[in-house]
Amino acid sequence: MQLNIGNSFHLDGVIENRGTDATNSGGGGSGGSVLIQTVMFSGHGKIHADGGRGHGSGGAGAGGRVAVHVSWLREYAGEITFVRFPCFRRLILE
Repeated sequence: MQLNIGNSFHLDGVIENRGTDATNSGGGGSGGSVLIQTVMFSGHGKIHADGGRGHGSGGAGAGGRVAVHVSWLREYAGEITFVRFPCFRRLILE
């Protein structure tokens, strides 16, 4: 998912690009990617790119990638997740 916003983006809602949960001892789906490009970014919303849960002996899906490219002002105080258990996170806000 790619969002190119010209001037300012205020997020108080939820952006989700999650992997699906598995059934029948399968592995969960990988989380998707979210790319946001804007000049000013603010809000208290949530961005999720989590992997899906595994079932039985299947493992969880890997977390996706979230990239936020802000060229001038970042006042975002919301939540960004891109994990499943066991979890690994890497968050970079530019």
